[in-house]
Amino acid sequence: MVILMVENTKFPLPPPFGRSPKLKGIINTAPNIIQSIIYGIKAIDQSITAIDNAIKAFDALMMSTDTMFSGTKGGEESSSSNPKDKANFEKIRQYTIRQAIKNIIAVEDHLRSSDEDICIACLEEKHLPALEMYAQEGLDYSTDEKDIYLELTQLIRETYQAMSGNFNRTTREKLAQRFREIRKKLAPYEVAALASRIMYEKGIDKEWNDLDEETKRKIIEEVRSRLSELQEEEV
Repeated sequence: MVILMVENTKFPLPPPFGRSPKLKGIINTAPNIIQSIIYGIKAIDQSITAIDNAIKAFDALMMSTDTMFSGTKGGEESSSSNPKDKANFEKIRQYTIRQAIKNIIAVEDHLRSSDEDICIACLEEKHLPALEMYAQEGLDYSTDEKDIYLELTQLIRETYQAMSGNFNRTTREKLAQRFREIRKKLAPYEVAALASRIMYEKGIDKEWNDLDEETKRKIIEEVRSRLSELQEEEV
């Protein structure tokens, strides 16, 4: 009863019954702030999960092969034996994979938009041309992932063809799923390129399976750290 009387009183009350305008503003905006924090935490969690999944995929990839991805161009032996040149090659390779993945994600998002919200111009004039460029560049700077880039190039052509026909939601979802599958295939190769780059930067010119477990662990830790830094820069 006392509380009701206080709340209906019109004159300003001292704390704890009254609230300053500044405090009211903070309280009124608190839900939005909390929501932003929640979205931020979710984004961080998703980034960490994506990194962990890529590293797990990389581990599986390495378990199924006898050699580490070395600095080769177009599947051929690199003419340079300089670790710095090899590290630079892997840097370009990693960057190309990362940019391809980012544009694939954008294409997926647009394809999964509703009929009312889909931006055809965004696909036609921005993301697909960029993706096509990185796919072509990837063919020049690929080792074991060349077939994935060829598959991506073909899917881009099919998407352009589909856009000129019945580009309904069912068609778009099927295309989005195929882009997603390619993205999942590419992800571990970004980790592989970064791991190779780190090895060459440290002057380690050995096959992955020739490394001791402690060295592998340190390289993986550095891979995770660098990927986390990239995620933070892109947020």
